[in-house]
Amino acid sequence: MNIQAYSNKDIQHCAGILQQALSEGITEVTVLLSTLNATIDQRFAMPPSPKSREIGACPECGGKTQIANVDRVTIIACRKCRWSKMVDK
Repeated sequence: MNIQAYSNKDIQHCAGILQQALSEGITEVTVLLSTLNATIDQRFAMPPSPKSREIGACPECGGKTQIANVDRVTIIACRKCRWSKMVDK
């Protein structure tokens, strides 16, 4: 499943789609985000969290990736190219 989001409104709309996808058994979602100057916490409407940490290199651009746990979902995102992946726990 691929989702594209270009604004905070799109991202909020995606939350409902993601919850439905998870309830239907989809365990991996790729999200393309084009919001400028957004951190992983802003992109997923999460407050800054000590659970968010850097984990390695992005498979797309080699930049630093960051991981955060939100409810039943783990989000991995690149701070450079905005590649991201969501995995159901």
